[in-house]
Amino acid sequence: MDRRTEFGRRLRTLRESKGLTQRELAGDFVTPSYVSRLEAGRRRATQDVLRNLATALDMTVSDLLGEPPTDAGTPSPDTSLLQEVLSPHPEDAEDYAAASAALAVTWRAARAAGDFHLAATSGMRRQRILAALDDGTARVELLDELAALPQIGRHPWLHIMVEANRAAELLACGDLRRARELATAAAERIGDTMLAHTATHVEVLAVLIAILVEQLETEPARTAIDRLLRVAQSTGRSAVIGRAHEAAALALARMGFPEQARDHLDRAHRTPMLPTHPLHEWIRLCRTSTSVLLDTGGDLADVGNWLQNAETAARLVALPVERRRVLLLRARYELAAGLSARCLRTTDLILSDPGGLAHLDKVRTRVTRARALALAGQRAEAVRDLRELALLAEDLHSYRMAVQIWRDIDHLRAPDEPARRPEGEP
Repeated sequence: MDRRTEFGRRLRTLRESKGLTQRELAGDFVTPSYVSRLEAGRRRATQDVLRNLATALDMTVSDLLGEPPTDAGTPSPDTSLLQEVLSPHPEDAEDYAAASAALAVTWRAARAAGDFHLAATSGMRRQRILAALDDGTARVELLDELAALPQIGRHPWLHIMVEANRAAELLACGDLRRARELATAAAERIGDTMLAHTATHVEVLAVLIAILVEQLETEPARTAIDRLLRVAQSTGRSAVIGRAHEAAALALARMGFPEQARDHLDRAHRTPMLPTHPLHEWIRLCRTSTSVLLDTGGDLADVGNWLQNAETAARLVALPVERRRVLLLRARYELAAGLSARCLRTTDLILSDPGGLAHLDKVRTRVTRARALALAGQRAEAVRDLRELALLAEDLHSYRMAVQIWRDIDHLRAPDEPARRPEGEP
C-alpha cells in the first residue's frame, strides 16, 4: 500500500471516529471534494493542509500521520520554513485557479491568527501560482503584503525572496526603476543568508541582469553575468548551471554579442536535463533557444524546430502565460521569415486579450506588429506606431528597446519626413 492510500484510510478512520462529515472536516480551508480525494489516496496533503486537518481533528500532525514525535535531527525553525517555501507542490498544478483560491483562504486565516509560518508558506506558494496564471496585479499586491509582515525581518533570506519576486513582476509590468532598486538590494544582501550559492541566488541575479540589459547598462550586466556563472558553478547542480547559461545567452544576445550568446546557448544545450526535471524548465529552454537564435540571426530552420518544441510543451502545461510567450515568439519568427500577413494575424490575436499580457510584453508585441506593417508596405502607419512605442519605452526606462525602435524609425522615415524625434522631446 502506498503512502497516499495509507494516509487516506487513516484520515477517513480518524474523521469518522470524531463523527465529522467530509464537509465539516474541510471547513473553510479546503473543499469536501478535496477531503474525498485525500481519503481516496488521489491527492497528497501539503504541510498547511495537514496542520488544518490536525486542528480540526484536535490532534497533532504527528498523530494525524501516525508517526511518533522525535527530537532527533529536527531542523531549526528557519531551515524548516525555508524547506517549505522552496518545496514544490505538484498537486497545485492540477488546477491553478482552485489552488490559488484555497491558498488565498489559508493566507487570510494565517494572517488573522498571527501564524507567520503558515502565512509565509501559503503566501509564497500563491504568488508562484499567480505568476503562472499571469495575474501580475494580484501577485504584486500579495508580495507587497508579504513584505509588510511584521515578522519578516527575522528571516532575511525570506525578505530577499519576496523582494526578488517583486522585482521580477515589476520588470514584467514595466516599472524598471523600482524593479532595479529591489533586485539590486536583493543581489547585494543574498550572500549573507542561507540562500547564498543556491538556485534562488541564480534566479535573483538573472532578474537583475534582465533589468540591466533593458536599461542599456552593458558593463554592469556583464559583471553580473560573470557573478551569475560563478554562483551557478558553485552549486554543482547541472540544472542550475544550465539555467545560468540560458540567462547569460539571452542577455548577451540582446546586448549585441551574438557569438558569446550562442556559446552560452550551446553550453545550456549540453547541460544534462534529467527526466525528473519539471516540464516548465524544458519550455524555458525552448523559448530561450528560439529567442536567442532570432536575436543573433540564427538559421530559420533551427528557430522553427525550437519554436515547435516550445509550442508542443506549452500545450501540455496549458498555462495562459506560456501560451502568450510562445505566441509572441511565433510572431517574431514569422516576421523574420518575411511572413508579414501571418505576423499581423498572430500579433492581433495576442493583443485581442491585452488584460492578460504583461506590460513590457504588450509593448514588444506592438513593436513586432509595427515592423510587420512596415514589411507589408504600410510604412506611414508603422512609423506612427513606432514613434508612440519609442516614447513609451523611454517612459518605462527600457532604453534598449527605445534605441532599437528609434533605429527602426530612422530606417523607415522618408527623406522629406520630419526629424526623428517629435519637437520638444529630449
